[in-house]
Amino acid sequence: MLTPGPEITVADLPAEVRKQPTDNASTAARIEGIDDTLSLAEAINVFTRVRIRKALEAVGHNQTEAAKRLSLPQSNLSRLMKRLGLR
Repeated sequence: MLTPGPEITVADLPAEVRKQPTDNASTAARIEGIDDTLSLAEAINVFTRVRIRKALEAVGHNQTEAAKRLSLPQSNLSRLMKRLGLR
């Protein structure tokens, strides 16, 4: 039995699932390398680098598959990687 009653409640869920979403500033601060001292353009570049790296890692560094995961044409991903110094 997963729960004492007939329904699963929030209290039955693991703590990490029960956590309430935080405000956007806290969320941004958790993203690797982004803090309030960066300009918007710099923060966007940091976020983009992190997202691309994670997508590439998830697909064994296959750029075509990473582009699909990011909903980008592969040529755009390639240009972004070059511009952001990820090659």
